[in-house]
Amino acid sequence: MWELEAHFSVVTPLFLGGADPVKDEELSLRVPSLKGALRFWYRAAALARLGSLARVRNEEAAVFGSTKTGQSLFLARVEDVNLKTVNKGEKVLGGIAYLGYGVANWNSKARAALTTRPYIKPGSSFKLRLLLRPQKEINQDYINDLKLAVQALGLFGGLGARSRRGLGSLGLMSLKENGQVIWSPPRTIDELKHKYEEFFRKLNLPDNPELPEYTAFSRHSRVVIVAADRNPERLLNTVGQAMNHYRSYRKDKNYPRDHDVAREIANHKQPQEHPVRLAFGLPHNYFFSSDKSIVNVSGQKGEEEYRRASPLFIHIHPLEQEPAAVLTFLPANFLPSGVEILMTAHGNRVKVPSGIKTVGDFHPITDFMDSFSQRMEVKIGG
Repeated sequence: MWELEAHFSVVTPLFLGGADPVKDEELSLRVPSLKGALRFWYRAAALARLGSLARVRNEEAAVFGSTKTGQSLFLARVEDVNLKTVNKGEKVLGGIAYLGYGVANWNSKARAALTTRPYIKPGSSFKLRLLLRPQKEINQDYINDLKLAVQALGLFGGLGARSRRGLGSLGLMSLKENGQVIWSPPRTIDELKHKYEEFFRKLNLPDNPELPEYTAFSRHSRVVIVAADRNPERLLNTVGQAMNHYRSYRKDKNYPRDHDVAREIANHKQPQEHPVRLAFGLPHNYFFSSDKSIVNVSGQKGEEEYRRASPLFIHIHPLEQEPAAVLTFLPANFLPSGVEILMTAHGNRVKVPSGIKTVGDFHPITDFMDSFSQRMEVKIGG
């Protein structure tokens, strides 16, 4: 029977709970959560081979199961679980609070940012075993992309709330296929860079000038290793502070036109453009301390709000001496047809079409990546 065994470590605070994670003090790793994360990275990896969303969906259903295809190709088990948990109300550094808004908020009484939910502590670990179901046939393409999905989860991603912002980062520590080691962890930043480049070589990304239909690996993707520190939480805090400074008009005066557009909305004017920083995702807002105005920017389709997750992934990866911070940019079509940008403040509502059409329109994200002077660029193709 075919079997895949992955050993993961938790690198940064992992906010993962039950149906009501605020009340659920008993944290546990659930198979559905892990399978959901694997599905995401399977879709991200499979597009290079299959070429269209429709074909990816058909294959995804065959591998992970659906109401039409029935059970998944494999059984999934979580084993050797070694979890350490921390109750809510724990102090966190300011940069982490910025990245983890919602799971860590400012508490005026404590005069500090505190976690709003319990979390799984860095240093925890677990194994994920995938076993081919009896009577299921091995399809080597499915198996190859499943192995890539497991690697992607432990190289680019994480679990739980705010995982795209670096919380819940998972480090892949080993990968075995049928008992044989097929992947070993990098020990240094140079080895980590090599692991990323090896991953992209396996994807064999096609030359395509168009953006992917959805968040997936492509020749437009970009990966940079930006910093290292002996403490993973301090490292995540450094990245969070850098992003906060970069996106804050008060601090670095970046993108002054964004500030002006938001100010016009607050002043009941009708600008015909939107802030370019919405490339980081929707919704987001602007706050003016001078008059306490809040300008909300969101996607809108008819009467419904449309959310757009950030195409930028922050990941903290464990190494032998000190962990490294990795930024991954996976651009794709920003909004589907029919979705407009809605900007509101004080009853003023302004709708404009999205101005993000090409990879160059995501420049606020790539500019942020470029702001790290000591970055190490990962080669994507070739």
